[in-house]
Order: sequence, then structure tokens, then C-alpha cells
Amino acid sequence: MKKLLIILSILLTFSILTVYLFIFSNIVFPWQKDEVIKTTLEWGGLTELPFDNEDIKVSKKGSIFTRQYILEFTTGKSEIEN
Repeated sequence: MKKLLIILSILLTFSILTVYLFIFSNIVFPWQKDEVIKTTLEWGGLTELPFDNEDIKVSKKGSIFTRQYILEFTTGKSEIEN
């Protein structure tokens, strides 16, 4: 019985940590990067990123109700103007 309680408490702790990391934290995981870029472009009313871009950095702020995605990249001036 004591072993079962220990296992259940470990599973509960792991579940709470997982929910926190995926829903409430401001971490963008590598497997979420493409979806965050698509969401940022859609919410911003933009068509697409310039083809010749470098150093794409994605971050998120806020809670699940006030979510903000910030997309930073480096490109040439001619790419932005087109």
C-alpha cells in the first residue's frame, strides 16, 4: 500500500509539472516552433516570412488568456520592402 502511494504521488507530481510546462510556462519547445510561427503570422495578419532570413527567435509571454508570441529574425532591407 505504501509503495502504491509513492508511485501515485510521483505520477501526480509529474502530471502537474507537465501541465505547467506545456500550458502555463513561457517556454517555446523546439517541436512547437513551426506552429508558433504560423500562429504569429496569422494573428499579425502577415503573409509569410522573408525567404532570406536568419536567426529566427521565437518567444511567448502572458498566460493562456493573454498569450503573446514574439518573432524576431534578421534579414536584408530589400526583403522587407518587397
